[in-house]
Amino acid sequence: MINNNINNKSYQNQRVFYNSSIYQNSQQKPRDILRSFNSSNTPNELFNKNECVSLSSTKSLQKTETKFGGLGDGKIHEMKTMSIFPTEEDLLREACALSMNLKTGPYKDVDHYLTVQFRLLRENFMAPLREGIAEYFKDSSLTKEEEEEEDEEVEPDVFICHDVKILDAYFIDGGKFGHEIYFCNDENWKELCKFGSLLLFTTNSFQTFFSAAVIDITHMRLVVRLDPKHYILYDNIYDCQFTVAIPKLHFEPYFHVLSGLQRMGQEQFPMEKYIIKANTTPKPPAYIAELGLKTYTINGKHCVDISHPSWPKFDSMMFNSSEHLAFRAALTNEFVAIQKPPGTEKTILTLEVVSALLDNVRIDTPILVVCHSNHGLDQLLEGILEKTKNIIRIGSKSRNKKLEQFNINKHRPKQYGYGALAGNMKRLAKQYANKKLLINYAIDNVSDMVFNERIKQEMRKIEEKIQELEKKVENARHT
Repeated sequence: MINNNINNKSYQNQRVFYNSSIYQNSQQKPRDILRSFNSSNTPNELFNKNECVSLSSTKSLQKTETKFGGLGDGKIHEMKTMSIFPTEEDLLREACALSMNLKTGPYKDVDHYLTVQFRLLRENFMAPLREGIAEYFKDSSLTKEEEEEEDEEVEPDVFICHDVKILDAYFIDGGKFGHEIYFCNDENWKELCKFGSLLLFTTNSFQTFFSAAVIDITHMRLVVRLDPKHYILYDNIYDCQFTVAIPKLHFEPYFHVLSGLQRMGQEQFPMEKYIIKANTTPKPPAYIAELGLKTYTINGKHCVDISHPSWPKFDSMMFNSSEHLAFRAALTNEFVAIQKPPGTEKTILTLEVVSALLDNVRIDTPILVVCHSNHGLDQLLEGILEKTKNIIRIGSKSRNKKLEQFNINKHRPKQYGYGALAGNMKRLAKQYANKKLLINYAIDNVSDMVFNERIKQEMRKIEEKIQELEKKVENARHT
Protein backbone atom coordinates (compact mmCIF):
# COMPACT_ATOMS: atom_id res chain seq x y z
CA MET A 1 0.00 0.00 0.00
CA ILE A 2 1.62 3.23 -1.15
CA ASN A 3 0.39 6.60 0.02
CA ASN A 4 1.37 10.26 0.31
CA ASN A 5 2.79 11.65 3.51
CA ILE A 6 0.13 13.73 5.25
CA ASN A 7 1.90 16.86 6.30
CA ASN A 8 0.38 19.72 8.28
CA LYS A 9 -0.42 21.71 5.15
CA SER A 10 -2.42 18.97 3.44
CA TYR A 11 -4.06 18.20 6.79
CA GLN A 12 -5.44 21.71 6.99
CA ASN A 13 -6.47 21.93 3.33
CA GLN A 14 -8.32 18.63 3.32
CA ARG A 15 -9.88 19.08 6.77
CA VAL A 16 -8.78 15.61 7.78
CA PHE A 17 -10.21 14.59 11.17
CA TYR A 18 -7.88 11.62 11.69
CA ASN A 19 -6.11 12.76 14.84
CA SER A 20 -5.39 11.72 18.39
CA SER A 21 -8.06 13.84 20.06
CA ILE A 22 -11.73 13.57 20.94
CA TYR A 23 -13.92 16.64 20.60
CA GLN A 24 -15.36 17.45 24.01
CA ASN A 25 -16.09 21.15 23.94
CA SER A 26 -19.83 21.26 23.35
CA GLN A 27 -19.75 25.04 23.70
CA GLN A 28 -17.61 25.50 20.60
CA LYS A 29 -19.60 26.03 17.43
CA PRO A 30 -18.76 24.05 14.26
CA ARG A 31 -17.48 27.10 12.41
CA ASP A 32 -15.11 27.88 15.30
CA ILE A 33 -13.77 24.33 15.30
CA LEU A 34 -13.21 24.43 11.56
CA ARG A 35 -11.55 27.81 11.68
CA SER A 36 -9.15 26.32 14.20
CA PHE A 37 -8.23 23.68 11.63
CA ASN A 38 -7.28 26.43 9.20
CA SER A 39 -4.84 27.95 11.69
CA SER A 40 -1.14 27.24 11.76
CA ASN A 41 -1.51 24.90 14.73
CA THR A 42 -1.08 21.18 14.37
CA PRO A 43 -4.18 19.09 15.21
CA ASN A 44 -3.02 18.18 18.74
CA GLU A 45 -2.45 21.86 19.59
CA LEU A 46 -6.04 22.94 18.87
CA PHE A 47 -7.43 21.96 22.26
CA ASN A 48 -6.28 22.56 25.81
CA LYS A 49 -5.77 19.72 28.27
CA ASN A 50 -9.41 19.80 29.31
CA GLU A 51 -10.61 19.41 25.73
CA CYS A 52 -8.72 16.35 24.50
CA VAL A 53 -7.52 12.93 25.57
CA SER A 54 -4.06 11.74 24.62
CA LEU A 55 -3.57 8.25 23.27
CA SER A 56 -0.72 7.81 25.74
CA SER A 57 -3.20 7.35 28.58
CA THR A 58 -5.18 4.11 28.32
CA LYS A 59 -7.26 4.95 31.39
CA SER A 60 -8.21 8.34 29.96
CA LEU A 61 -9.15 6.71 26.67
CA GLN A 62 -11.45 4.21 28.37
CA LYS A 63 -13.00 6.91 30.52
CA THR A 64 -13.73 9.16 27.55
CA GLU A 65 -15.23 6.38 25.44
CA THR A 66 -17.56 5.55 28.34
CA LYS A 67 -18.58 9.20 28.55
CA PHE A 68 -19.53 9.23 24.87
CA GLY A 69 -21.46 5.97 25.06
CA GLY A 70 -18.60 3.79 23.86
CA LEU A 71 -18.48 4.95 20.25
CA GLY A 72 -17.31 2.03 18.18
CA ASP A 73 -18.22 -0.51 20.89
CA GLY A 74 -21.64 -2.05 20.28
CA LYS A 75 -22.46 0.69 17.77
CA ILE A 76 -21.88 -1.33 14.61
CA HIS A 77 -25.60 -1.72 13.84
CA GLU A 78 -26.13 2.03 14.19
CA MET A 79 -23.22 2.65 11.80
CA LYS A 80 -24.48 0.16 9.21
CA THR A 81 -27.92 1.82 9.11
CA MET A 82 -26.71 5.44 9.26
CA SER A 83 -27.47 7.58 6.22
CA ILE A 84 -24.42 8.27 4.08
CA PHE A 85 -26.19 11.31 2.66
CA PRO A 86 -26.59 14.47 4.79
CA THR A 87 -29.62 14.80 7.04
CA GLU A 88 -31.21 17.85 8.65
CA GLU A 89 -29.57 16.82 11.93
CA ASP A 90 -26.13 16.91 10.29
CA LEU A 91 -26.61 20.57 9.36
CA LEU A 92 -28.31 21.72 12.57
CA ARG A 93 -26.18 20.18 15.31
CA GLU A 94 -23.55 22.39 16.89
CA ALA A 95 -20.88 19.85 17.84
CA CYS A 96 -19.91 16.29 17.04
CA ALA A 97 -18.25 13.90 19.49
CA LEU A 98 -15.95 11.54 17.61
CA SER A 99 -13.99 8.58 18.83
CA MET A 100 -10.32 8.84 17.93
CA ASN A 101 -8.35 7.19 15.16
CA LEU A 102 -5.75 5.09 16.94
CA LYS A 103 -2.21 6.00 15.90
CA THR A 104 -0.66 3.33 18.12
CA GLY A 105 -1.98 0.13 19.64
CA PRO A 106 -4.80 -2.22 18.62
CA TYR A 107 -8.51 -1.63 18.15
CA LYS A 108 -10.95 -3.64 20.27
CA ASP A 109 -12.20 -5.57 17.26
CA VAL A 110 -13.22 -5.17 13.62
CA ASP A 111 -16.52 -3.53 14.56
CA HIS A 112 -14.69 -0.91 16.62
CA TYR A 113 -12.37 -0.10 13.70
CA LEU A 114 -15.16 0.08 11.12
CA THR A 115 -17.32 2.32 13.31
CA VAL A 116 -14.48 4.73 14.10
CA GLN A 117 -13.35 5.01 10.48
CA PHE A 118 -16.92 5.41 9.19
CA ARG A 119 -17.78 8.19 11.64
CA LEU A 120 -14.53 10.05 11.08
CA LEU A 121 -14.74 9.87 7.30
CA ARG A 122 -18.43 10.82 7.25
CA GLU A 123 -17.78 13.80 9.53
CA ASN A 124 -14.84 14.80 7.33
CA PHE A 125 -17.40 15.51 4.60
CA MET A 126 -20.23 16.81 6.82
CA ALA A 127 -18.20 19.35 8.81
CA PRO A 128 -17.33 21.70 5.90
CA LEU A 129 -20.88 21.24 4.56
CA ARG A 130 -22.28 22.30 7.94
CA GLU A 131 -19.85 25.20 8.05
CA GLY A 132 -20.74 26.28 4.52
CA ILE A 133 -24.47 26.33 5.24
CA ALA A 134 -23.81 28.32 8.43
CA GLU A 135 -21.77 30.85 6.44
CA TYR A 136 -24.59 31.09 3.90
CA PHE A 137 -27.04 32.10 6.65
CA LYS A 138 -24.49 34.50 8.07
CA ASP A 139 -23.90 36.15 4.69
CA SER A 140 -27.65 36.40 4.10
CA SER A 141 -28.00 38.56 7.22
CA LEU A 142 -25.11 40.92 6.40
CA THR A 143 -25.63 44.50 5.32
CA LYS A 144 -24.10 45.71 2.06
CA GLU A 145 -21.30 47.44 3.97
CA GLU A 146 -20.55 44.28 5.95
CA GLU A 147 -20.47 42.22 2.76
CA GLU A 148 -17.81 44.53 1.31
CA GLU A 149 -15.68 43.99 4.40
CA GLU A 150 -15.79 40.22 3.99
CA ASP A 151 -12.73 38.58 2.42
CA GLU A 152 -13.81 37.87 -1.15
CA GLU A 153 -10.74 35.74 -1.85
CA VAL A 154 -11.80 32.97 0.57
CA GLU A 155 -13.42 30.19 -1.44
CA PRO A 156 -16.60 28.95 0.26
CA ASP A 157 -17.05 25.35 1.39
CA VAL A 158 -20.52 25.31 -0.19
CA PHE A 159 -21.81 27.04 -3.33
CA ILE A 160 -25.43 28.20 -3.29
CA CYS A 161 -27.52 28.42 -6.47
CA HIS A 162 -31.02 29.90 -6.57
CA ASP A 163 -33.97 29.34 -8.93
CA VAL A 164 -33.15 25.76 -9.87
CA LYS A 165 -35.82 23.62 -11.54
CA ILE A 166 -36.20 19.86 -11.92
CA LEU A 167 -37.20 18.98 -15.47
CA ASP A 168 -38.16 15.68 -17.07
CA ALA A 169 -37.25 12.21 -15.88
CA TYR A 170 -34.30 11.02 -17.92
CA PHE A 171 -33.00 7.56 -18.88
CA ILE A 172 -29.28 7.30 -19.65
CA ASP A 173 -28.10 4.69 -22.13
CA GLY A 174 -25.63 3.40 -19.54
CA GLY A 175 -28.57 1.95 -17.62
CA LYS A 176 -29.26 4.77 -15.15
CA PHE A 177 -32.42 6.71 -14.36
CA GLY A 178 -32.49 10.30 -13.14
CA HIS A 179 -33.89 13.80 -13.62
CA GLU A 180 -32.58 16.67 -15.69
CA ILE A 181 -31.79 19.85 -13.75
CA TYR A 182 -32.01 23.42 -15.03
CA PHE A 183 -30.24 26.39 -13.41
CA CYS A 184 -32.35 29.41 -14.32
CA ASN A 185 -29.90 32.14 -13.30
CA ASP A 186 -26.51 30.50 -12.89
CA GLU A 187 -24.10 29.23 -15.54
CA ASN A 188 -21.43 28.40 -12.97
CA TRP A 189 -22.87 24.92 -12.45
CA LYS A 190 -20.59 23.72 -15.25
CA GLU A 191 -17.59 24.48 -13.06
CA LEU A 192 -19.21 23.40 -9.79
CA CYS A 193 -20.68 20.04 -10.79
CA LYS A 194 -18.96 16.88 -11.95
CA PHE A 195 -19.84 13.21 -12.00
CA GLY A 196 -20.72 12.12 -8.44
CA SER A 197 -21.18 15.65 -7.04
CA LEU A 198 -23.75 16.03 -4.27
CA LEU A 199 -26.59 18.57 -4.48
CA LEU A 200 -29.03 19.53 -1.69
CA PHE A 201 -32.46 20.83 -2.79
CA THR A 202 -34.59 23.02 -0.51
CA THR A 203 -37.42 25.55 -0.65
CA ASN A 204 -37.28 26.59 3.02
CA SER A 205 -33.66 27.56 3.74
CA PHE A 206 -32.57 23.97 4.46
CA GLN A 207 -35.01 23.40 7.31
CA THR A 208 -35.89 20.40 5.16
CA PHE A 209 -34.14 19.20 2.01
CA PHE A 210 -33.49 16.18 -0.16
CA SER A 211 -30.25 15.05 -1.76
CA ALA A 212 -29.27 14.25 -5.32
CA ALA A 213 -26.09 12.92 -6.93
CA VAL A 214 -24.88 13.80 -10.43
CA ILE A 215 -25.01 10.71 -12.68
CA ASP A 216 -24.54 12.34 -16.09
CA ILE A 217 -23.13 15.67 -17.18
CA THR A 218 -22.40 17.39 -20.48
CA HIS A 219 -21.85 21.03 -21.40
CA MET A 220 -25.62 21.35 -22.01
CA ARG A 221 -27.25 18.90 -19.59
CA LEU A 222 -27.05 17.87 -15.95
CA VAL A 223 -28.81 14.69 -14.79
CA VAL A 224 -29.08 13.71 -11.11
CA ARG A 225 -30.45 10.77 -9.15
CA LEU A 226 -32.95 12.10 -6.59
CA ASP A 227 -33.36 10.83 -3.05
CA PRO A 228 -36.89 9.30 -2.83
CA LYS A 229 -37.39 11.58 0.18
CA HIS A 230 -38.69 14.22 -2.26
CA TYR A 231 -42.00 12.33 -2.46
CA ILE A 232 -42.60 13.07 1.21
CA LEU A 233 -41.60 16.74 1.10
CA TYR A 234 -43.29 17.93 -2.11
CA ASP A 235 -46.54 17.25 -3.95
CA ASN A 236 -44.92 18.07 -7.28
CA ILE A 237 -41.17 18.64 -7.57
CA TYR A 238 -41.61 19.78 -11.19
CA ASP A 239 -43.60 22.81 -10.05
CA CYS A 240 -41.00 24.12 -7.55
CA GLN A 241 -38.09 26.50 -7.76
CA PHE A 242 -35.32 25.26 -5.48
CA THR A 243 -32.30 26.67 -3.75
CA VAL A 244 -29.45 24.20 -4.24
CA ALA A 245 -26.31 23.75 -2.15
CA ILE A 246 -23.27 22.21 -3.88
CA PRO A 247 -20.42 21.21 -1.50
CA LYS A 248 -16.90 21.95 -2.72
CA LEU A 249 -15.74 18.53 -1.50
CA HIS A 250 -16.38 15.85 -4.10
CA PHE A 251 -18.92 13.39 -2.69
CA GLU A 252 -18.41 10.34 -4.90
CA PRO A 253 -15.25 8.91 -3.26
CA TYR A 254 -16.77 9.44 0.19
CA PHE A 255 -19.93 7.62 -0.91
CA HIS A 256 -18.11 4.56 -2.21
CA VAL A 257 -15.77 4.22 0.77
CA LEU A 258 -18.56 4.75 3.32
CA SER A 259 -20.76 2.24 1.48
CA GLY A 260 -17.89 -0.25 1.54
CA LEU A 261 -17.40 0.22 5.29
CA GLN A 262 -21.11 -0.41 5.87
CA ARG A 263 -21.03 -3.62 3.82
CA MET A 264 -17.86 -4.95 5.41
CA GLY A 265 -17.91 -7.33 8.36
CA GLN A 266 -15.63 -9.57 10.39
CA GLU A 267 -15.63 -12.33 7.79
CA GLN A 268 -14.61 -10.04 4.89
CA PHE A 269 -12.03 -7.95 6.72
CA PRO A 270 -8.50 -8.45 5.30
CA MET A 271 -5.22 -8.40 7.22
CA GLU A 272 -6.98 -8.18 10.59
CA LYS A 273 -3.89 -9.08 12.59
CA TYR A 274 -2.06 -6.03 11.21
CA ILE A 275 -4.79 -3.39 10.89
CA ILE A 276 -6.90 -4.30 13.94
CA LYS A 277 -4.51 -6.12 16.27
CA ALA A 278 -1.49 -3.94 15.40
CA ASN A 279 0.88 -6.84 14.77
CA THR A 280 4.14 -5.25 13.59
CA THR A 281 5.92 -8.45 12.51
CA PRO A 282 4.60 -9.31 9.04
CA LYS A 283 4.87 -12.81 7.62
CA PRO A 284 6.05 -13.62 4.10
CA PRO A 285 3.27 -13.73 1.48
CA ALA A 286 1.58 -17.07 0.79
CA TYR A 287 3.35 -17.53 -2.55
CA ILE A 288 6.64 -17.59 -0.65
CA ALA A 289 5.59 -19.34 2.57
CA GLU A 290 3.30 -21.96 0.99
CA LEU A 291 4.37 -22.28 -2.65
CA GLY A 292 8.07 -22.33 -1.89
CA LEU A 293 9.22 -19.46 -4.12
CA LYS A 294 12.96 -19.06 -3.45
CA THR A 295 14.22 -16.50 -5.95
CA TYR A 296 13.02 -13.46 -7.87
CA THR A 297 14.11 -12.61 -11.39
CA ILE A 298 14.07 -8.82 -11.72
CA ASN A 299 13.59 -7.31 -15.20
CA GLY A 300 14.77 -10.58 -16.73
CA LYS A 301 18.36 -9.78 -15.70
CA HIS A 302 18.89 -10.10 -11.96
CA CYS A 303 18.28 -13.22 -9.88
CA VAL A 304 18.00 -12.58 -6.13
CA ASP A 305 17.62 -14.83 -3.11
CA ILE A 306 14.34 -13.88 -1.44
CA SER A 307 15.54 -14.91 2.02
CA HIS A 308 18.73 -12.82 1.86
CA PRO A 309 18.53 -9.83 4.26
CA SER A 310 19.76 -7.41 1.58
CA TRP A 311 19.43 -7.33 -2.18
CA PRO A 312 21.97 -5.91 -4.62
CA LYS A 313 21.08 -2.67 -6.38
CA PHE A 314 19.73 -3.13 -9.88
CA ASP A 315 21.28 -1.09 -12.68
CA SER A 316 17.99 -1.08 -14.60
CA MET A 317 16.20 0.68 -11.72
CA MET A 318 17.05 4.23 -10.72
CA PHE A 319 16.08 3.66 -7.08
CA ASN A 320 17.59 5.52 -4.15
CA SER A 321 18.34 3.57 -0.97
CA SER A 322 14.89 4.03 0.62
CA GLU A 323 13.11 3.08 -2.60
CA HIS A 324 15.32 0.01 -2.88
CA LEU A 325 14.31 -1.07 0.65
CA ALA A 326 10.64 -0.37 -0.11
CA PHE A 327 10.82 -2.48 -3.28
CA ARG A 328 12.25 -5.44 -1.37
CA ALA A 329 9.73 -5.03 1.49
CA ALA A 330 6.80 -5.04 -0.95
CA LEU A 331 7.92 -8.37 -2.44
CA THR A 332 8.83 -10.20 0.77
CA ASN A 333 6.00 -9.27 3.19
CA GLU A 334 2.30 -10.06 3.05
CA PHE A 335 1.49 -6.58 4.40
CA VAL A 336 3.50 -3.41 3.92
CA ALA A 337 2.66 0.31 3.93
CA ILE A 338 4.98 2.59 1.95
CA GLN A 339 4.60 6.36 2.30
CA LYS A 340 6.07 8.77 -0.22
CA PRO A 341 5.55 12.53 -0.59
CA PRO A 342 3.76 13.86 -3.70
CA GLY A 343 5.84 13.92 -6.87
CA THR A 344 8.33 11.24 -5.81
CA GLU A 345 7.46 8.69 -8.50
CA LYS A 346 5.21 6.33 -6.55
CA THR A 347 3.85 5.14 -9.89
CA ILE A 348 7.29 3.93 -11.01
CA LEU A 349 7.88 2.03 -7.77
CA THR A 350 4.41 0.46 -7.95
CA LEU A 351 4.95 -0.51 -11.58
CA GLU A 352 8.23 -2.25 -10.73
CA VAL A 353 6.54 -4.20 -7.90
CA VAL A 354 3.64 -5.30 -10.14
CA SER A 355 6.07 -6.24 -12.93
CA ALA A 356 8.11 -8.40 -10.55
CA LEU A 357 4.97 -10.19 -9.36
CA LEU A 358 3.81 -10.85 -12.92
CA ASP A 359 7.25 -12.21 -13.87
CA ASN A 360 7.72 -14.48 -10.87
CA VAL A 361 4.48 -15.45 -9.15
CA ARG A 362 2.38 -18.13 -10.83
CA ILE A 363 -1.00 -17.96 -9.10
CA ASP A 364 -4.52 -17.47 -10.41
CA THR A 365 -5.61 -14.72 -8.03
CA PRO A 366 -5.79 -11.16 -9.45
CA ILE A 367 -3.72 -8.14 -8.47
CA LEU A 368 -5.93 -5.24 -7.33
CA VAL A 369 -4.55 -1.75 -7.99
CA VAL A 370 -6.41 1.22 -6.46
CA CYS A 371 -5.43 4.81 -7.31
CA HIS A 372 -6.55 8.20 -6.02
CA SER A 373 -7.15 9.62 -9.50
CA ASN A 374 -8.19 8.36 -12.93
CA HIS A 375 -5.03 9.83 -14.42
CA GLY A 376 -2.81 7.98 -11.93
CA LEU A 377 -4.55 4.68 -12.64
CA ASP A 378 -4.32 5.14 -16.41
CA GLN A 379 -0.62 5.98 -16.16
CA LEU A 380 0.05 2.83 -14.14
CA LEU A 381 -2.07 0.52 -16.31
CA GLU A 382 -0.44 1.81 -19.48
CA GLY A 383 2.89 0.65 -18.07
CA ILE A 384 1.45 -2.73 -17.05
CA LEU A 385 0.22 -3.27 -20.62
CA GLU A 386 3.83 -3.93 -21.59
CA LYS A 387 3.72 -7.01 -19.33
CA THR A 388 0.18 -8.32 -19.79
CA LYS A 389 -3.07 -7.61 -21.62
CA ASN A 390 -5.08 -9.51 -19.01
CA ILE A 391 -6.46 -6.32 -17.43
CA ILE A 392 -9.90 -5.08 -16.41
CA ARG A 393 -10.19 -1.36 -15.59
CA ILE A 394 -13.08 -0.58 -13.24
CA GLY A 395 -14.52 2.91 -13.64
CA SER A 396 -15.91 4.75 -16.63
CA LYS A 397 -13.94 8.01 -16.52
CA SER A 398 -10.78 6.98 -18.36
CA ARG A 399 -9.73 9.18 -21.29
CA ASN A 400 -6.84 6.95 -22.34
CA LYS A 401 -7.54 5.45 -25.78
CA LYS A 402 -5.08 2.60 -25.17
CA LEU A 403 -7.20 1.35 -22.26
CA GLU A 404 -10.65 1.54 -23.89
CA GLN A 405 -10.81 -2.18 -24.72
CA PHE A 406 -9.94 -3.07 -21.11
CA ASN A 407 -12.72 -1.03 -19.49
CA ILE A 408 -15.25 -3.10 -17.56
CA ASN A 409 -18.08 -1.52 -19.56
CA LYS A 410 -16.81 -3.41 -22.61
CA HIS A 411 -17.24 -6.72 -20.77
CA ARG A 412 -20.34 -6.03 -18.67
CA PRO A 413 -23.24 -6.63 -21.12
CA LYS A 414 -22.56 -10.33 -21.68
CA GLN A 415 -21.49 -11.07 -18.14
CA TYR A 416 -24.35 -9.46 -16.23
CA GLY A 417 -27.26 -9.67 -18.67
CA TYR A 418 -27.00 -5.90 -19.04
CA GLY A 419 -29.14 -5.68 -22.19
CA ALA A 420 -32.27 -7.18 -20.61
CA LEU A 421 -31.92 -5.12 -17.43
CA ALA A 422 -31.34 -1.90 -19.36
CA GLY A 423 -34.36 -2.64 -21.55
CA ASN A 424 -36.58 -3.09 -18.50
CA MET A 425 -35.26 0.12 -16.94
CA LYS A 426 -35.91 2.05 -20.15
CA ARG A 427 -39.49 0.73 -20.29
CA LEU A 428 -40.11 1.72 -16.66
CA ALA A 429 -38.55 5.15 -17.26
CA LYS A 430 -41.08 5.74 -20.05
CA GLN A 431 -43.91 4.76 -17.70
CA TYR A 432 -42.53 7.19 -15.12
CA ALA A 433 -42.41 10.02 -17.67
CA ASN A 434 -46.03 9.36 -18.64
CA LYS A 435 -47.09 9.47 -14.98
CA LYS A 436 -45.23 12.75 -14.61
CA LEU A 437 -47.28 14.26 -17.44
CA LEU A 438 -50.42 12.91 -15.81
CA ILE A 439 -49.64 14.42 -12.41
CA ASN A 440 -48.97 17.83 -14.02
CA TYR A 441 -52.34 17.59 -15.76
CA ALA A 442 -54.02 16.56 -12.51
CA ILE A 443 -52.61 19.51 -10.58
CA ASP A 444 -53.74 21.96 -13.25
CA ASN A 445 -57.17 20.48 -13.92
CA VAL A 446 -58.29 18.15 -11.13
CA SER A 447 -59.10 19.15 -7.57
CA ASP A 448 -59.25 15.54 -6.35
CA MET A 449 -56.23 15.22 -4.03
CA VAL A 450 -56.83 11.46 -3.67
CA PHE A 451 -56.35 11.08 -7.42
CA ASN A 452 -53.18 13.18 -7.25
CA GLU A 453 -51.78 11.15 -4.36
CA ARG A 454 -52.49 7.87 -6.16
CA ILE A 455 -50.44 9.00 -9.16
CA LYS A 456 -47.57 9.99 -6.87
CA GLN A 457 -47.63 6.55 -5.26
CA GLU A 458 -47.54 4.91 -8.69
CA MET A 459 -44.54 7.06 -9.67
CA ARG A 460 -42.76 6.09 -6.49
CA LYS A 461 -43.39 2.39 -7.12
CA ILE A 462 -41.99 2.71 -10.65
CA GLU A 463 -38.88 4.46 -9.33
CA GLU A 464 -38.45 1.74 -6.69
CA LYS A 465 -38.62 -0.93 -9.42
CA ILE A 466 -35.95 0.91 -11.39
CA GLN A 467 -33.75 1.10 -8.30
CA GLU A 468 -34.22 -2.64 -7.72
CA LEU A 469 -33.01 -3.34 -11.26
CA GLU A 470 -30.00 -1.08 -10.72
CA LYS A 471 -29.21 -2.95 -7.50
CA LYS A 472 -29.31 -6.28 -9.34
CA VAL A 473 -26.59 -5.07 -11.67
CA GLU A 474 -24.60 -3.64 -8.76
CA ASN A 475 -24.93 -6.82 -6.70
CA ALA A 476 -23.80 -8.92 -9.65
CA ARG A 477 -20.62 -6.86 -9.79
CA HIS A 478 -19.81 -7.74 -6.18
CA THR A 479 -20.36 -11.50 -6.54
